[in-house]
Amino acid sequence: MFQEQLVGKAYGSQSMAGPLQRVLMRSAASAMPRAKASEWHYGPGFDPQKAAAQHQALTTLVLASGAEIEWLTDTDDGLADSVFTHDPSLMTDHGAIILAMGKALRLAEPGLHEAAYKRMGVPI
Repeated sequence: MFQEQLVGKAYGSQSMAGPLQRVLMRSAASAMPRAKASEWHYGPGFDPQKAAAQHQALTTLVLASGAEIEWLTDTDDGLADSVFTHDPSLMTDHGAIILAMGKALRLAEPGLHEAAYKRMGVPI
């Protein structure tokens, strides 16, 4: 979640309940279709097409709220969990903090966030 104030810039939010203004997302339709459910611990009922449809519904709701979506670059990197963009970084009023992932399969995700923030001009 990001915000920009009229006087100076404030990049983040310390609220989990305030209105969204700008969000970082990654498409489940691109990130999840080849995910092996057992490898990613998704459970036996995992359906990548259903996940993509649900993510598209979420995207529609985010846009309807008036929030701007910044998309993580879609590449064939195999990072299925990268759709969960809340985990690899934390926003503050002064910029982003890049976090370390505990799940070995997710170790490359913070780099996606770092590249996106640099592209958007958000301090790290």
